[in-house]
Amino acid sequence: MKWIRKTVDLRYDPFDLESIEFWYSGQKQGLAKPLVIQEYNNLAAKNKKEQEDKTPKTSRLLTVLEERSIERRRRKLGAIPFRQLEGGK
Repeated sequence: MKWIRKTVDLRYDPFDLESIEFWYSGQKQGLAKPLVIQEYNNLAAKNKKEQEDKTPKTSRLLTVLEERSIERRRRKLGAIPFRQLEGGK
């Protein structure tokens, strides 16, 4: 917290970001550590593995569209106009 509002230098190799040196007033202060920022809490990281396993088998949208198409065909084929058949009056 003592580095808040201070100008610091970070020295690193752009091809190897594993080691980032932290400098202040021309003196090396140490290595920078990665900060893990989570969206809400630690449960998000734990639940991520569970979510990866739950890949959807089908699209919900395609399922609804297929059901509507089947219902539309059923209605269309279910109504037979007997007047248009041969021998109808």
